[in-house]
Amino acid sequence: MTEEQLRLFVAIDPPPAIAASIEKVLAPARRLAPDEKWSSLSKLHLTLVFLGHLPASTVEPIGAALSRAAARAAAFDAQVRGAGTFGRGSRARVLWLGVDGGDALVRLQAAVAEELEAFGHREERDYRPHLTLARARAPQGSRALAAVREALAEHHFGRFRVQEIVLYRSELSPQGARYAALGRYRLGG
Repeated sequence: MTEEQLRLFVAIDPPPAIAASIEKVLAPARRLAPDEKWSSLSKLHLTLVFLGHLPASTVEPIGAALSRAAARAAAFDAQVRGAGTFGRGSRARVLWLGVDGGDALVRLQAAVAEELEAFGHREERDYRPHLTLARARAPQGSRALAAVREALAEHHFGRFRVQEIVLYRSELSPQGARYAALGRYRLGG
C-alpha cells in the first residue's frame, strides 16, 4: 500500500481588504479578457515555495521546518502594485499583480526555501513575488491578458502586514483548485 501523496505549497495570505481593492479595479479590466481563466479572489495567495507532491508523512516535519523559518523572520509590511505577465511579448500566459515586501520578503522566502531543501525543493528560477489573477486558455498565450496588464500597470492595490506563513494542500479539480491550510506559522515565533 502506497502512502497518500499531497500537493503542497507555502504561501502568504493577503487580507480580504486587498482582495476587495483588487476587485474594484478588476471588474472593468476583466471585460478586456472575458474568455480567459480568472482566479477566484477569495483564493488569492502569495506563493513562497511550491513543493509539489510529497508523502503525507512529510507534513509534520515540513511544519517544523516552517516554524523554524518563521521564527527567524519579523513581521513586515508588503504592498500590492502594478501588473505583469509571464509569456512572450503580447502573448501572455499568466497575468499577475506585483507584491513588494522589500528585503524582508526576499529574506523570508529564502529562509523558507532553505529549510525545505531537505524535502527535495530546489528552485532554479529567481523568486518573483506575485498574485496570480488569470491564465490564458490558449497554450500560445493571450493578447487580451497583455491588454489587461497594460490597464493595471500603474494601479496600487494597498498595503498589508505580513505576520504568518501558511502550509497549504492543493487539490486540483475541473472546477479549479481547492486549498486547505495544514498549518500556520507566526513570524517571530
